[in-house]
Amino acid sequence: MNKEIQNKERVDKVVVEFDTPVSIKGKEVMSVTVRRPKVKDTQSARKYSDIQEERDIFMTSALTGVPIRDIENLDLDLYNDIQMAMGKFRRSPKSLTSEEVS
Repeated sequence: MNKEIQNKERVDKVVVEFDTPVSIKGKEVMSVTVRRPKVKDTQSARKYSDIQEERDIFMTSALTGVPIRDIENLDLDLYNDIQMAMGKFRRSPKSLTSEEVS
């Protein structure tokens, strides 16, 4: 196994904190928790829409538990912060060795 991957600590969730309160499900909150994505999340997102932007919003909703309507009403910078947190779960295929892919 690639040492870089072997030494990488597994992250199961990431908390995104906001500078100002955000309305989610009718309540003011100061953070959201993003959970680790599953294969079924990407499958559901593909079924949800052929449009990448809509799939991204769907995935954001699925991984945070925040309704799509509330995601769509976030300020763009806050949405980008959540997207960056979601990126912490991605691993580049380039970091895999040929042994791991086989």
